[in-house]
Formats: sequence, C-alpha cells, structure tokens
Amino acid sequence: MKRKILSLLLIPISCAALAISCDSSGGGDRGRSNLMYLLIADSSANASVTSIYVDGPTVYTGGSYNDGFRNIPCYWTGAARTALPVEKWNQQARVTSIFVSGGTVYAGGGYYDGTVWVPCYWTDAGAGAVKTDLAGDGIHDAFLNAIFVDGTDVYAAGHWFDGYRWVACNWTGAVKTDLPITGALSAYAQSIWVDGGTVYTGGQYRY
Repeated sequence: MKRKILSLLLIPISCAALAISCDSSGGGDRGRSNLMYLLIADSSANASVTSIYVDGPTVYTGGSYNDGFRNIPCYWTGAARTALPVEKWNQQARVTSIFVSGGTVYAGGGYYDGTVWVPCYWTDAGAGAVKTDLAGDGIHDAFLNAIFVDGTDVYAAGHWFDGYRWVACNWTGAVKTDLPITGALSAYAQSIWVDGGTVYTGGQYRY
C-alpha cells in the first residue's frame, strides 16, 4: 500500500516551509523521499505554519507572518499566501487551525484587540475573507485551538480565562459551551471532531 506522511517544518527565519515525506514502498524507510516547499512570506521577517489541511491535490496551510511590526494571520494555498483581514492596522493576529470544505477555507485563530485576545475564524470562499468573532467574556483572554466544519456548521475548540483558571470550551457557530472541569485548576480543549451530530472535543486538564 502506498503511504504518504505529511509533517510540518517550522523555520524561525524569513520563510515558512512545508515538508512532505512520502513512503511508496509499503513500509519502512526504503523508498522514502522527502520534499520541502518554501512558502511565501515577508523577505525580512519571520513566518510560521501552525496547521495543515489537504483537499484532493491541494495543500492548505495556516499560520502567520511578520511584516516587521506585527504578526499578520494568513493561509497558503500551495505556496501562494493569502493575508487575512483584521480591524486595526496594528493588531497582532494568528491562524492556529485550518479546515477546507466545499472549496471554502475556514481559518481559525485569534487577534489581540488592545486589551484581550479574541478568538475568531475567517471564512474565504474566494471573494475575500470574512472574520467572525467567537464569544469569550470580553474581559479576559480566550483562544481557539482547533476548527472543524460539518455541512454549514462551524465548530471550534479552545479555552478562556475566567479570572481564576482556564476553562475548556467549544463553539458551535459563535455560541460558546463550557466543558466540565470539576475539581480541575485549568483545562484546555485542543482538538475537535463532529460525527453524526455528536461533538467530540479532546484536550487536557490539570489539578
């Protein structure tokens, strides 16, 4: 059986890169070849990839690049970069998860509004990306770690700070649902999947 293994290579210099390891021998290291693709970033500042999604022959990667002043959220289609909009020219923002459904790119992440980190996702169907903010408490930081799309419904997983501890949560659309963490000091939701209408959220907690 032909097997392909995809992995990310993060380079803390002026480019982001995607490494692909292909094993066509059916097992072991024999017949394995490695390819690395440089992704377009700014020529004088850092860039990083934090998530990857493959739809047919097309590889999508999500992350951010620095323009010398701020981190700009973006995704790459192949090696072509698309910058994602933020509301203010000096806002820090990033993409932490990417999903593609029906040709539409869903890039989950967040931005700093000058007071707190706000979780959000961008939807790009080809006519320009649109940002959707997700609910936090408006007072403390909240973060999106994973995104999943089922039909027309967008799901996300992450965590937010309630002033005392980090609370694991998921979102359906823009509606937040806190996950039970009885007895835990903090909990973090880091992955999400939906099957048959049931939402599965993975993460960790600590006492």
